[in-house]
Amino acid sequence: MNTFATLLILFLGATANNSDRFVEFVNRHRNNATSNWHAELSTRFDYNNQHQLLSVLGVSGEILKKNKHFNKFDGSQPETANVSQANKLLTASLPTSLDLRAKYPKCWSIGYIRDQAGCGSCWAVSSMTSLSDRYCIKNSNATTLVQRSFSYEDLLECCNNTVCGSGGNGCNGGYMTGGYSYAQKVGVSSGENYNNYTSCKPYFLQPGTSASNAPACRSVCTNTATYKTAYAKDLVKITGYTILAGSTPAIASSNMIAALNAAGSIMVYMDVYEDFFTYSSGVYEYTSGAYAGGHAIRIIGYGVANGVNYWLAANSWGVSWGMAGFFQIQRGVNMVNIESYPIQANL
Repeated sequence: MNTFATLLILFLGATANNSDRFVEFVNRHRNNATSNWHAELSTRFDYNNQHQLLSVLGVSGEILKKNKHFNKFDGSQPETANVSQANKLLTASLPTSLDLRAKYPKCWSIGYIRDQAGCGSCWAVSSMTSLSDRYCIKNSNATTLVQRSFSYEDLLECCNNTVCGSGGNGCNGGYMTGGYSYAQKVGVSSGENYNNYTSCKPYFLQPGTSASNAPACRSVCTNTATYKTAYAKDLVKITGYTILAGSTPAIASSNMIAALNAAGSIMVYMDVYEDFFTYSSGVYEYTSGAYAGGHAIRIIGYGVANGVNYWLAANSWGVSWGMAGFFQIQRGVNMVNIESYPIQANL
């Protein structure tokens, strides 16, 4: 699954000075009086560099939409294996808004933004950071913090094509369920962002750099000088994962809200269009621009702003994009397929 080769042709009408098109998006968006979100050019991207833009997308959206578990909202139901069909869940008793950062302030992973740099590793980053959030929420209490970071680097290196769809080359993208399948079958080591040697396997790419290939699989921790736990003993397994299904966006949203309140953040798929690269603040809804590719992100809450329901999400494009790395996106209407493939990890 080669994200770059497949998606490069989808940037329609590109010119030698591609940033002019993004400036046009921003200006057009500012003149849209009905818009609920704000657009700006971010220092995160060189908007002339199409390869850089596409490199941060790592889920094959067109393949995913053929998946038997994808919520197509056409009256059909996804197959039930590993799928929650909890359509009778009542959310009336749940809060009308939620920010997991505020609810669990000790769990720093929830409010921590990662930067996947120039690698299509969103599938690994979003799955493992959501898992880190849930692990902390489950195992911590008012007096004790138990924060473990699950290594997205470990997935990029060692999860093969059959399980993760990465072909041992996770920078070219992977399956939405791949990280959780691997964590269930094999286990995942600890690890965090680039150059963070407090755990087993930190991320290999420095922000602002890019790579076509992830390192080869290493069955050892990167930093043996200060991190003394052996790799095999550092692995932690999960019991599985659940795809939160629904026959309508409203039912899927209810299941997502219940999952967030019950155990913490979830991972979702979204289509990315060109205007999303210019998101700055507010509740995003697709306005203009060509389809760029599929992306995996982490949802950490929900709420209402100016009468518009939204999801609160954490991206993996660093803190210079969006609202210091976070964004809001319209909820309950399957905006850019945001409710089509939500997944929760089960510890």
